Amino acid sequence: VPSSYGSDLKEWMVLFIVGGAARSGKTLLARRMLNEGHVAWFSLDALRAGLTKGAPSLGLDFDRDDLEEGDRLWPIVREIITSILRDDFPYLLESSCLRPSSVAELMGRVRDGAIRALFLGYPELNAHEKLSQIAANGIGGNDWFSSLTDPDKLKHVNRMIKDSRTIRADCNASGMKFFDTGRDFEKVQVDALNYLRRDAW
Repeated sequence: VPSSYGSDLKEWMVLFIVGGAARSGKTLLARRMLNEGHVAWFSLDALRAGLTKGAPSLGLDFDRDDLEEGDRLWPIVREIITSILRDDFPYLLESSCLRPSSVAELMGRVRDGAIRALFLGYPELNAHEKLSQIAANGIGGNDWFSSLTDPDKLKHVNRMIKDSRTIRADCNASGMKFFDTGRDFEKVQVDALNYLRRDAW
């Protein structure tokens, strides 16, 4: 265990963590936390992109599974989290590269309530259902998914459904909170938002 996990870690501040499969509603939830609670947020997926392109010696690869890349990134992310916890204001991190059991292990090392985390996914959807949802509700703009060919979109969606199932199973095993956004998306988003902000402001 790194020396940074000292006893003083118990005294640090609240951090919100939103993990889950790509296209599960993490960014929308983070934006709602910003709008309603003025909670600043950062996507660790941007960190992944920066390190993949800017530090090729690390061997990160966009073509690898998000969770596998997350395992490679976790030592860096863990130290980012411990640094953020030293600050006296709420903050939110979101990413498709976070493994619930890793977050749960870290939460066990800080004071109760210092980290509030949840995970999103759509483990019960099939690929064509998810593709239809994306087509109807795409985020637009500089959206990497829309530039893919149809076969590549199908490949990515199947991977994201697989990740959703892995994340749900890991949440069940590690005691983390999982929200299924595959159906009744708006209601589940509100439920997830309420879970994060309970007693926070």
